Formats: sequence, structure tokens, C-alpha cells
Amino acid sequence: MKVYAHYENDGTIRRLVVVDAPDGCGMMLRNNLGLSVAGVEGLELKSASPDELRAIAKTHRVSKPGQKCTVEKK
Repeated sequence: MKVYAHYENDGTIRRLVVVDAPDGCGMMLRNNLGLSVAGVEGLELKSASPDELRAIAKTHRVSKPGQKCTVEKK
């Protein structure tokens, strides 16, 4: 399972996208103007439910912008 974050320059997460794809597969994500997209590493999801993703987006931010990132508590 791969997690992608759509985030603002200050690290604010606007949306998390979860994709269940085999290794080596990529995905093109279209983001809104002013947002960046990065794959999230090291995020443990219990169910990947919309409620869980919403809670993570509200309580975390992107700590290392780039193609891959991690999230940390605000």
C-alpha cells in the first residue's frame, strides 16, 4: 500500500491518497494549483479509512518536502 500526500509549501496536508499497487508501479496524481505531491514513507495505517486519513491530515504535516516525505505531529 502506497500513501501520497498533497500538501502546501508550509507542509500543511490537504489530502492523503492511498493506492494498493505492486512494487514498481507508479501513479500520476493531478494536484491543485499551489499544492505539491509526494509519496509518504513510514506511515503505519490501521485501516486506511477516510476517517483515519482525515485525522492524520489534521494532526500531521509534511516534514521533508520532495518526491518522498515523512509526516510528523504538528
